[in-house]
Amino acid sequence: MSRRKRKRKGWTACAHCGKPGETFERDHIPPKGLFDNSENLVVVPWCSVCYPQAAKDEEYFRAMLLSHHRVGEHPEAKKVMPTFWRSLERPDHKGFVKSITNGLKMTDIFTPLGLWAGKVPVYYPNEKRMTRVVQKIVRGLYWHHFGHKPLPEDWDVWVCWQKNFPEAKQQSSHANIVAALQSGPPQILGKGVFRYSYAQASDVPEGTIWLMKFYEAVEFFCTTVMSDQLYTALKASG
Repeated sequence: MSRRKRKRKGWTACAHCGKPGETFERDHIPPKGLFDNSENLVVVPWCSVCYPQAAKDEEYFRAMLLSHHRVGEHPEAKKVMPTFWRSLERPDHKGFVKSITNGLKMTDIFTPLGLWAGKVPVYYPNEKRMTRVVQKIVRGLYWHHFGHKPLPEDWDVWVCWQKNFPEAKQQSSHANIVAALQSGPPQILGKGVFRYSYAQASDVPEGTIWLMKFYEAVEFFCTTVMSDQLYTALKASG
C-alpha cells in the first residue's frame, strides 16, 4: 500500500539511515499494527528506501508476538487479533503465511521430574527478522528522545533477547546505566502494549541502553554501540 510523504518542521533526515531530505514517510514507533488505537504513538521520519524494507519484517514481528503463549491473553492483543487473522487471508500474503508456518516445530515437553510428556507445537521465530525490527524501534526512539537526530551510521544497535538477559547483564560495561534503568519509571504506550526505559551515557552521547517489553510479556535489552570499523579507527588513533 502506498503511503503519502509528508513535509514536517524539524524533519531533515531519515531517523534510520540519516539520509537528508525534505519529505519523508510518517512512521510509527513501535509499529502501529501492534495497537488497537495508534493515537499518541511516537512518529518519526523514514525515507522511501528504508520503509519498504522494514514493512514486511514488521508484519512478521507482529505475528510472532501475537503467537507468543504469554501474549494471547493480554486485553490489547485480543483487540488486534481479528485484524491479524484477516491479514492472513489476503491472496498476496501466501508467502507471508508460509514464513510463519515454517517457524512452527513439534517439540518434546517434559514433566518437572524429567519424564517425557509428549510433543507440542512451538514457534521458533526468525531471529534476524525480529532483531531488525527491534533495531528499527531503538533508532526511532533515539531520534525521538535525543534532539531529532539519527543515530550516527557508524554506530550499531545490539539486541539481546529475553532468554539471554542474565548473561548480558553480567557482561554489560554499562552498569551505571542499567541501575538508572531499573530505578526510573518506564514510558508506557497503548495500555501496556509497549513499555520502555532508557538511559544515556554521560561521556559518550551516542551510547544508550534500552529495556523494552511488549504486551507485558516479551522483553528485549538493547544498547547502541560503536561499529567495529569505528572502534578500530579510534583505537588506531590512540
